[in-house]
Order: sequence, then C-alpha cells, then structure tokens
Amino acid sequence: MTFSAVREMVYDPTLMREEVATRSTAKSLQKLTPAAPAGSFDYKNLPRRKLADEEQELYFPLASAQFDKAFNAANPRWLSPDCHRSQYGYPFRVGLQLTLENPHRSVTLVSLACTGSEVTEGLFLEKKAREGAGNAMVRSQLDQLADLICKTPASRTQRATYNLPTYASGSVQVANTQVTKSWCAPSERKRPIDTLLLSIGGNDVGFSPLMVYAMTESAGDLAPIANLLGKQIRFSPQVSRAYLEQLDERMVALRDALRDGFGVPPAKVLQTAYEPIQFDETGALCGAQPTLGLDVHKKLVLSRERLGETVSFLNDFFARTACITNGRSGGCPALATGAGTGFQLITDHQPEFAKRGLCARDPKRPQADGEAMAMPRRWIGKEEFTPYSPAAYLPYASRWRLFRTPNDAFLTANVHATGFTQFDILQPVYAAMYSGAVHPTAEGHAIVADHVVRHVRATVGKAPPGGGR
Repeated sequence: MTFSAVREMVYDPTLMREEVATRSTAKSLQKLTPAAPAGSFDYKNLPRRKLADEEQELYFPLASAQFDKAFNAANPRWLSPDCHRSQYGYPFRVGLQLTLENPHRSVTLVSLACTGSEVTEGLFLEKKAREGAGNAMVRSQLDQLADLICKTPASRTQRATYNLPTYASGSVQVANTQVTKSWCAPSERKRPIDTLLLSIGGNDVGFSPLMVYAMTESAGDLAPIANLLGKQIRFSPQVSRAYLEQLDERMVALRDALRDGFGVPPAKVLQTAYEPIQFDETGALCGAQPTLGLDVHKKLVLSRERLGETVSFLNDFFARTACITNGRSGGCPALATGAGTGFQLITDHQPEFAKRGLCARDPKRPQADGEAMAMPRRWIGKEEFTPYSPAAYLPYASRWRLFRTPNDAFLTANVHATGFTQFDILQPVYAAMYSGAVHPTAEGHAIVADHVVRHVRATVGKAPPGGGR
C-alpha cells in the first residue's frame, strides 16, 4: 500500500467536503477543528492512500464516483486473495532453504495454508474465502491435498468418517459432527509425503477474538463489524476454555485423516508451537503503555488485566497442545489422543520471541522506537505528519517487535469493508484488525523457519556437507 505524504483521510461521513480531504494548511486545520488545542490530534484523521487524483494534481470530491473508483483502484493486491497466503511465511522459507543448500536436492513445496483455518473449517471442511465476491468458498485443505496426491479424481474410492466437535464462534454449544472423506488407495497415490508442516489450533480456540478481548472494553464497540462478518470477533478466555476441551478430539481426527488419506506417519508431521506474544523488551507483560501501537482508533486500548487473563489461558493452551502431541509428559489429563498424536511439536523457537512481543521496543532506543510505533498523523498546528510520513512506512523493515501491531496492519494493507461507507469511523478498526495484526512479522517467520528447517533435515535426511542453519 502506498500512502500520500500530503493528504489525509477523515473518517467522518458528516464532513465529506473537499477541504477535509486536502487540509493543506494549518489554517484550514484550525478552521475545521477549532476546539482542538495545538499539540494534539483528532483520532478521525488518519493517513490516506495515494490516489489517482493526487498523482494527476486534481481533487476528487469525497462523495463522488471518481473518488470511490480511485480509492478502490488503490486496494491491496493479494497473491492469494482467497487465503492471504504469504510467501514470507515460514513454510516457504523452509522450502527455499532446503533447495538452496543442496543443488542435488529436489524440493516440491505445496502450501495449502489459509488464514483463519481451523481443523474443522479449513482442513476438513470448506471455509469462506478471505476475498472474493458473494459467498466465495475455499475447498478444504485435505481435499486439495488429495487431489494433488491421487493419480486421478476417480481413484478416490476409499471412504472414512471422522468425528469433529463443532461450534459457532462465541457459542459454547458443542455438536458432534460426522465428516466423511474420500481417499485413494496407497497404490493410487502419486508419491509419498516426506514431511508435513503443521500450524493449527490457535483459531480452533479463538486466538483472534481473545486478542480483540484484550484490546477493547466491550463487544458492543465492534458490533457492526461482527455483524458484517457474521460471527463474534470478541470473547473472553472462558469461552476459549470450552473450545480447548474439544481440541484433542479434533487433533485425533486430523492424525487419522493424514494416516488414512496420505499414509503420513505421525513422526513426519512437524507441528510448530505458537510464539509468545505478550512480552515487552524487558520481559514484562505488555500493557504498561496501553495505546502503544494501537492509536489507530481510540477504542483500541490494551488492558493489562484482560491481557493477563488471556495469557493465563494461552499458557494452558500451550501445555494442552504439548499433552495432545505427547500424552506421556507429566501432568497431562486423560485426552482423546491417549498417548498423543505422535506429531513432533517444535518449541525451540519460542525463547527468541520472549522479549520481542507486540509492545516490545528496541532496548537500545526504547523512547525513539516507542514514538515510531505511533500512527502518523498531522497534528493540530503542524503541516507535516508526525512522527513520520506515512509515505515512508516500510511494512517489511526490520523491527525489534516480531508481531504486527494494529497500526502496522492499517499501514500495511489498509483494507476497508464494503458493508459501510469508506469514511465510517469503524473502517480504521476493520483495517487494523484484518490485515495480519497480532501475527508474526516476516522477520518472525524467518526466525521460525531457521528452527523448523533443522527438524525437517532430521526428518528427510542428513544435512549437506558443511552443514547450514
């Protein structure tokens, strides 16, 4: 996304006037916000995409079809619009590393990752596409993989049924759903799978709604967005704990499906544990500065208390995940997985994230880095954007924090919803929470890849002469 260095967007439908969009002088700023003192800013004023009218030295009226056309033409472009699959993700990096380190090795990497996927909607069942007209859907990842592995579609003659606990987002009413899949016989598979990279479970227990819970005071603040998406996007750890009790059943179904459909032994499944997100540069819990990286909207405030509740649940989630993979580890309750799925749970990357969480600043320059985490705005009485020009924002620049803040997400993709006007005050929240917020940065994925690749080498064969990371 490219932003204007001189124009801003005012999220206030009542002020849809050309002068509001341009605001080229301090005089006009003071005229439009007479009650605002110098040295402050209006939350409604945010960076604006660089549009065709600016490039042509024109000004399209805000209520015009010209403006809408130019704004939509500047929408983000996704290589994977249905799943927002990123080539900066750790699976791609692992595949590249394995290929480059040994010229005699042939690597076939198939990435089926799809943002928002659960074991149910995503792996076993189709899910709603991230982008696309109407009710566009994405086929289940297991069906996509079967199409690739089986010699012909007609060879998928073997049927197996799996029990999957299902529930609607935010509801604690659980149903047992029988899902039947069609697989091909081992003799009808094109080739075996050498290793399978897996990152699953966070969406099953509601990771994103939990983070929204930590960042907002009430669900009512985001009700229009939830209605637009057709699901709850904020709920407490108490709801997630109900989902956690069902996770082992889902993982049993996945283990069995990988065995039945593809002949993948559990030991060849490398399950990457999630990274700790909650620590600042000193190792303390985030929230000491509640709006750090979140001032894109005044309703976003990171509560230390609610974050503490969320982290308490996430620690239990991490422990339960370890038990689900290896039921013999100490203190595990009786689970449907019994002795465990047998997947390899990779956790050795987690310490590198311990002091580089969502709110972490560069310890060598914490004040300057903290200031740079603010949303760039044109403060009252000033001509230039502060603390920097949004046109200079670099989404993939190296930063101490290894997770994208809501501010980062707004400036990276600037996604706007089609369900309400472009100038609605909820658009910044939608853009801030939709485009990868509270997920690892490209640098974070690189760190994960450095660890995962070592496990892949051990699974598929010895490292090449001279070694490598």
